[in-house]
Amino acid sequence: MSYRVEDKIPITKYDRFILHKELKNKGMKKLFPDRHISSVYFDNMELKIYQDSIEGLLPRKKLRIRNYNKINKYSFEKKISSVEGRFKTSQQINIEEYDRKIKNGYLDSQYGLVKPLITISYTRMYFQYNKFRITIDSDIECYQFVNSKKYFKSDKNVLEIKSPNLNDRDLINRLIPFEKKRFSKYTEGIENLNLLNFV
Repeated sequence: MSYRVEDKIPITKYDRFILHKELKNKGMKKLFPDRHISSVYFDNMELKIYQDSIEGLLPRKKLRIRNYNKINKYSFEKKISSVEGRFKTSQQINIEEYDRKIKNGYLDSQYGLVKPLITISYTRMYFQYNKFRITIDSDIECYQFVNSKKYFKSDKNVLEIKSPNLNDRDLINRLIPFEKKRFSKYTEGIENLNLLNFV
């Protein structure tokens, strides 16, 4: 288990263009080709995962099944925020385990029985700048899991910068000249799909 700095910042398409140009001129390198990411997020009947995220409570977590480039390979992920920092666990699962979790849900030690609620998909670009890992997400789309006609497309891009060193906060603040604020695709998806009305 390793903790890390992880800042996630919503930006406009224009901001993305300017920042990409500036960092590329400073030596930022693309790590590998863009990938399409799709994640199924789980929550309980009271939307406690959503509520904890909104309130910034610690410890909290996000639970999701993720796949890349629309290939039938899945990983079950727990993204955990604690007083020590943030970390993620990821477990590869086969199609049978995927189907089982989708159908029956997952019994979590903190949140109890959670079931699939929304699907979020987007395109992710990957970069390295010095010791920092930078990703930029675009074309973010959200669907209610049980009703794909309930749909929302975000006009935001999301910049994420990660460092394994918890002391790099000041360096990151100087590198990325945007206001830092907590942002979650999951909470934005819940709100824009109007799913709070069903709790």
